[in-house]
Amino acid sequence: MGVAARLCGLSIGALRHYDSVGVLVPAAVDGTTSHRRYRREQLDTARWVAQPAVHHARRCLDNATLVTDEPWLLASAYEGLARAYSVAGDKAAAGEWKAKAETQIALGPGNREIVERDIATLPL
Repeated sequence: MGVAARLCGLSIGALRHYDSVGVLVPAAVDGTTSHRRYRREQLDTARWVAQPAVHHARRCLDNATLVTDEPWLLASAYEGLARAYSVAGDKAAAGEWKAKAETQIALGPGNREIVERDIATLPL
């Protein structure tokens, strides 16, 4: 799996996430070691999967900025960007968006617990 991650430019965590949500299921999984194996053509798919996630998260942020009286909504959009960048393998950008989400949830209660729970599951 580490080799596949390096070849397609994603993190191991991203490949695990894509497997768990059914976006990029490995061609084979070793029953003893649970090692995931991918075919060469699957790595091409992996390269383009992460980019739509970042695009979608940015659109969510655009929408969240229209609702100025709900700090948790903006925090949720920041968390979405953190997750998208993490899955895309950009841990530095993911960390920056995570910090923004944590700062934003401190501004108001709203659905704070939900956003905090989501932040806690970020694969950083």
